[in-house]
Amino acid sequence: MCIAALPAIAMVATLASTGMSVMGSIQQGKAASAQANYQAQVAENNAATSRLQAADAIERGKIEEGQHRKQVSRMIGQQRAGIAGSGFELGDETSQDILGDTASMGELDALTIRNNAQREAWGFEVQGQNATAEAGLSRMRGASAKTASYWQAGGDLLGGATKFATMGATNKKQTGSIWG
Repeated sequence: MCIAALPAIAMVATLASTGMSVMGSIQQGKAASAQANYQAQVAENNAATSRLQAADAIERGKIEEGQHRKQVSRMIGQQRAGIAGSGFELGDETSQDILGDTASMGELDALTIRNNAQREAWGFEVQGQNATAEAGLSRMRGASAKTASYWQAGGDLLGGATKFATMGATNKKQTGSIWG
């Protein structure tokens, strides 16, 4: 190999290296964007699951509340039967106080069941909102990574072009040709 060919080989290697660097930067951005989009999809799936869990909590709460009310009604019926069977008057003040207390406590418990279900649903809704926000952030990170990769590729291209031009100018100055 002729020593005069070395500058040309170096310049071709610079072009090839620059091309590989540019392609690497672009591929890195595409990979980061794909990963971010995957994470966004997972977060969106989590948000959808949280919404379903919230709806399920409300529905379970309604069922449990209804069952409790039926149980309290049965209990009041048993108390009436017990009071009547004991020879007491159902309409007297003591009997009414007992039945009224049972009804009041039963209603309080039913409302507590409803409130607990709503709180559980609220927790799932917050999880869903957080997951939706995370999905948006992941998509933004992916777009930013892709944009950054293009800027990096542009910088690599300019750096390679500058190195190529400097080598060519040096060769021209020394040999009269940019290729040595």
